[in-house]
Amino acid sequence: MSDKVRIKIISVKEESIEKLVDALESLGVSISEFFRSINVGKPFVFEMEREAYKKWKNVLDELCYYQEEVHIESVSPLGFTATALLDTFFVFSLSEWFSKSLNLEGIASGFFASQVLVWSFLSLFKLFIALLLYAGFVQNLETTPVGYLFKIKISNKDTKVFLSFMLLPLAGMWLISSPFGGFSKLFGLFLFAFFVGGCLSGVLTSHYRLRIERA
Repeated sequence: MSDKVRIKIISVKEESIEKLVDALESLGVSISEFFRSINVGKPFVFEMEREAYKKWKNVLDELCYYQEEVHIESVSPLGFTATALLDTFFVFSLSEWFSKSLNLEGIASGFFASQVLVWSFLSLFKLFIALLLYAGFVQNLETTPVGYLFKIKISNKDTKVFLSFMLLPLAGMWLISSPFGGFSKLFGLFLFAFFVGGCLSGVLTSHYRLRIERA
Protein backbone atom coordinates (compact mmCIF):
# COMPACT_ATOMS: atom_id res chain seq x y z
CA MET A 1 0.00 0.00 0.00
CA SER A 2 1.19 3.52 -0.73
CA ASP A 3 0.83 6.49 1.59
CA LYS A 4 -0.96 9.30 -0.20
CA VAL A 5 -2.48 12.71 0.47
CA ARG A 6 -5.84 13.72 -0.97
CA ILE A 7 -6.14 17.35 -1.98
CA LYS A 8 -9.49 19.10 -2.41
CA ILE A 9 -9.09 22.42 -4.25
CA ILE A 10 -11.98 24.64 -3.19
CA SER A 11 -11.12 27.79 -5.15
CA VAL A 12 -8.26 29.35 -7.10
CA LYS A 13 -6.66 32.60 -5.97
CA GLU A 14 -6.93 35.61 -8.27
CA GLU A 15 -4.77 35.51 -11.41
CA SER A 16 -3.22 32.17 -10.39
CA ILE A 17 -5.10 29.83 -12.69
CA GLU A 18 -2.29 29.45 -15.26
CA LYS A 19 0.37 28.79 -12.63
CA LEU A 20 -1.90 26.30 -10.90
CA VAL A 21 -2.54 24.48 -14.19
CA ASP A 22 1.22 24.25 -14.79
CA ALA A 23 1.70 22.85 -11.29
CA LEU A 24 -1.06 20.27 -11.72
CA GLU A 25 0.38 19.19 -15.08
CA SER A 26 3.75 18.66 -13.41
CA LEU A 27 2.04 16.39 -10.89
CA GLY A 28 0.37 14.36 -13.64
CA VAL A 29 -3.13 15.53 -12.73
CA SER A 30 -5.90 15.52 -15.35
CA ILE A 31 -6.34 19.16 -16.39
CA SER A 32 -9.60 18.43 -18.22
CA GLU A 33 -11.14 17.07 -14.99
CA PHE A 34 -9.83 20.13 -13.12
CA PHE A 35 -11.56 22.56 -15.50
CA ARG A 36 -14.70 20.41 -15.55
CA SER A 37 -14.98 20.71 -11.76
CA ILE A 38 -14.16 24.41 -11.75
CA ASN A 39 -16.71 25.20 -14.46
CA VAL A 40 -19.56 23.58 -12.51
CA GLY A 41 -18.46 25.15 -9.23
CA LYS A 42 -17.41 21.91 -7.53
CA PRO A 43 -14.21 21.24 -5.56
CA PHE A 44 -11.54 19.40 -7.53
CA VAL A 45 -10.15 16.34 -5.77
CA PHE A 46 -6.92 14.55 -6.62
CA GLU A 47 -4.23 12.53 -4.87
CA MET A 48 -0.45 12.64 -4.68
CA GLU A 49 2.29 10.80 -2.85
CA ARG A 50 3.17 12.23 0.56
CA GLU A 51 6.72 13.08 -0.53
CA ALA A 52 5.45 14.98 -3.56
CA TYR A 53 2.98 16.83 -1.35
CA LYS A 54 5.79 18.04 0.90
CA LYS A 55 7.58 19.50 -2.13
CA TRP A 56 4.50 21.18 -3.61
CA LYS A 57 2.70 22.30 -0.47
CA ASN A 58 4.08 25.85 -0.52
CA VAL A 59 3.16 26.23 -4.20
CA LEU A 60 -0.41 25.11 -3.55
CA ASP A 61 -0.64 27.50 -0.59
CA GLU A 62 0.24 30.40 -2.87
CA LEU A 63 -2.07 29.49 -5.75
CA CYS A 64 -5.32 28.15 -4.27
CA TYR A 65 -7.47 27.42 -1.25
CA TYR A 66 -7.62 23.72 -0.49
CA GLN A 67 -8.18 21.07 2.14
CA GLU A 68 -5.98 18.06 2.75
CA GLU A 69 -6.64 14.56 4.03
CA VAL A 70 -3.40 12.88 4.96
CA HIS A 71 -2.45 9.24 5.36
CA ILE A 72 -4.66 7.69 2.70
CA GLU A 73 -3.71 4.07 2.08
CA SER A 74 -4.51 2.87 -1.42
CA VAL A 75 -5.06 -0.84 -1.88
CA SER A 76 -2.51 -2.36 -4.24
CA PRO A 77 -3.67 -3.94 -7.53
CA LEU A 78 -2.77 -7.37 -6.14
CA GLY A 79 -4.80 -6.76 -3.00
CA PHE A 80 -7.77 -5.55 -5.01
CA THR A 81 -7.50 -8.60 -7.30
CA ALA A 82 -7.68 -10.96 -4.32
CA THR A 83 -10.70 -9.10 -2.91
CA ALA A 84 -12.43 -8.96 -6.30
CA LEU A 85 -11.98 -12.70 -6.86
CA LEU A 86 -13.44 -13.45 -3.42
CA ASP A 87 -16.35 -11.14 -4.27
CA THR A 88 -16.84 -12.98 -7.56
CA PHE A 89 -17.09 -16.41 -6.01
CA PHE A 90 -19.23 -15.16 -3.12
CA VAL A 91 -21.75 -13.39 -5.37
CA PHE A 92 -21.69 -16.30 -7.84
CA SER A 93 -22.47 -18.81 -5.06
CA LEU A 94 -25.20 -16.60 -3.60
CA SER A 95 -26.94 -16.09 -6.95
CA GLU A 96 -26.77 -19.85 -7.59
CA TRP A 97 -28.27 -20.48 -4.15
CA PHE A 98 -31.15 -18.08 -4.83
CA SER A 99 -31.86 -19.80 -8.14
CA LYS A 100 -31.90 -23.29 -6.61
CA SER A 101 -33.91 -22.22 -3.55
CA LEU A 102 -36.65 -20.84 -5.79
CA ASN A 103 -36.48 -23.91 -8.06
CA LEU A 104 -36.27 -21.61 -11.05
CA GLU A 105 -34.89 -24.33 -13.30
CA GLY A 106 -38.00 -26.45 -12.75
CA ILE A 107 -40.28 -23.47 -13.24
CA ALA A 108 -38.48 -22.37 -16.41
CA SER A 109 -38.56 -25.93 -17.80
CA GLY A 110 -42.35 -25.82 -17.54
CA PHE A 111 -42.46 -22.77 -19.79
CA PHE A 112 -39.58 -23.41 -22.19
CA ALA A 113 -38.95 -26.64 -24.07
CA SER A 114 -35.48 -25.58 -25.16
CA GLN A 115 -32.58 -25.99 -22.74
CA VAL A 116 -30.98 -22.93 -24.29
CA LEU A 117 -33.97 -20.79 -23.29
CA VAL A 118 -33.97 -22.30 -19.79
CA TRP A 119 -30.27 -21.52 -19.39
CA SER A 120 -30.76 -17.99 -20.73
CA PHE A 121 -33.60 -17.31 -18.29
CA LEU A 122 -31.60 -18.64 -15.32
CA SER A 123 -28.46 -16.75 -16.30
CA LEU A 124 -30.33 -13.45 -16.63
CA PHE A 125 -31.92 -13.98 -13.22
CA LYS A 126 -28.55 -14.76 -11.60
CA LEU A 127 -26.95 -11.76 -13.27
CA PHE A 128 -29.78 -9.56 -12.00
CA ILE A 129 -29.27 -10.83 -8.44
CA ALA A 130 -25.53 -10.17 -8.73
CA LEU A 131 -26.20 -6.64 -9.99
CA LEU A 132 -28.54 -5.93 -7.07
CA LEU A 133 -25.94 -7.14 -4.56
CA TYR A 134 -23.11 -5.11 -6.02
CA ALA A 135 -25.21 -1.98 -6.63
CA GLY A 136 -26.60 -2.04 -3.09
CA PHE A 137 -23.16 -2.28 -1.49
CA VAL A 138 -21.40 0.16 -3.84
CA GLN A 139 -24.04 2.90 -3.84
CA ASN A 140 -24.88 2.77 -0.12
CA LEU A 141 -21.67 1.54 1.56
CA GLU A 142 -19.07 2.43 -1.11
CA THR A 143 -17.66 -1.07 -1.07
CA THR A 144 -18.38 -4.67 -2.09
CA PRO A 145 -19.61 -7.58 0.08
CA VAL A 146 -16.08 -8.89 0.71
CA GLY A 147 -14.63 -5.37 0.69
CA TYR A 148 -16.93 -4.54 3.59
CA LEU A 149 -15.32 -7.30 5.66
CA PHE A 150 -11.82 -5.98 4.96
CA LYS A 151 -12.83 -2.31 5.43
CA ILE A 152 -12.07 -1.32 1.85
CA LYS A 153 -13.67 1.84 0.48
CA ILE A 154 -14.41 2.09 -3.23
CA SER A 155 -15.49 5.42 -4.65
CA ASN A 156 -15.95 6.72 -8.15
CA LYS A 157 -17.99 9.45 -9.83
CA ASP A 158 -19.63 6.90 -12.10
CA THR A 159 -20.47 3.57 -10.46
CA LYS A 160 -21.75 2.11 -13.75
CA VAL A 161 -18.21 1.39 -14.92
CA PHE A 162 -17.33 -0.44 -11.71
CA LEU A 163 -20.56 -2.46 -11.66
CA SER A 164 -20.11 -3.50 -15.29
CA PHE A 165 -16.52 -4.51 -14.58
CA MET A 166 -17.47 -6.65 -11.56
CA LEU A 167 -20.14 -8.48 -13.58
CA LEU A 168 -17.65 -9.56 -16.28
CA PRO A 169 -16.27 -12.65 -14.48
CA LEU A 170 -19.76 -13.79 -13.50
CA ALA A 171 -20.95 -13.58 -17.10
CA GLY A 172 -17.80 -15.44 -18.10
CA MET A 173 -18.37 -18.25 -15.60
CA TRP A 174 -21.94 -18.76 -16.76
CA LEU A 175 -20.89 -18.74 -20.42
CA ILE A 176 -18.32 -21.44 -19.68
CA SER A 177 -21.10 -23.69 -18.35
CA SER A 178 -23.54 -22.76 -21.12
CA PRO A 179 -25.12 -25.25 -23.54
CA PHE A 180 -23.73 -23.30 -26.47
CA GLY A 181 -20.73 -24.30 -28.53
CA GLY A 182 -17.03 -23.94 -27.87
CA PHE A 183 -16.91 -20.29 -28.97
CA SER A 184 -19.15 -19.17 -26.10
CA LYS A 185 -17.02 -21.11 -23.60
CA LEU A 186 -13.89 -19.54 -25.04
CA PHE A 187 -15.47 -16.10 -24.81
CA GLY A 188 -16.37 -16.83 -21.19
CA LEU A 189 -12.74 -17.66 -20.44
CA PHE A 190 -11.71 -14.44 -22.15
CA LEU A 191 -14.07 -12.37 -19.98
CA PHE A 192 -12.73 -13.96 -16.81
CA ALA A 193 -9.11 -13.50 -17.91
CA PHE A 194 -9.81 -9.89 -18.94
CA PHE A 195 -11.27 -9.22 -15.49
CA VAL A 196 -8.23 -10.64 -13.69
CA GLY A 197 -5.85 -8.81 -16.01
CA GLY A 198 -7.74 -5.55 -15.50
CA CYS A 199 -7.54 -5.92 -11.72
CA LEU A 200 -3.81 -6.67 -11.76
CA SER A 201 -3.01 -3.81 -14.14
CA GLY A 202 -4.99 -1.30 -12.06
CA VAL A 203 -7.02 -0.14 -15.06
CA LEU A 204 -9.88 1.07 -12.84
CA THR A 205 -7.66 3.38 -10.81
CA SER A 206 -5.44 4.59 -13.66
CA HIS A 207 -7.96 5.02 -16.47
CA TYR A 208 -11.33 5.48 -14.73
CA ARG A 209 -10.03 7.37 -11.66
CA LEU A 210 -11.50 4.83 -9.25
CA ARG A 211 -10.29 5.16 -5.66
CA ILE A 212 -9.72 1.92 -3.74
CA GLU A 213 -8.59 2.61 -0.18
CA ARG A 214 -8.52 1.25 3.33
CA ALA A 215 -11.46 2.83 5.16
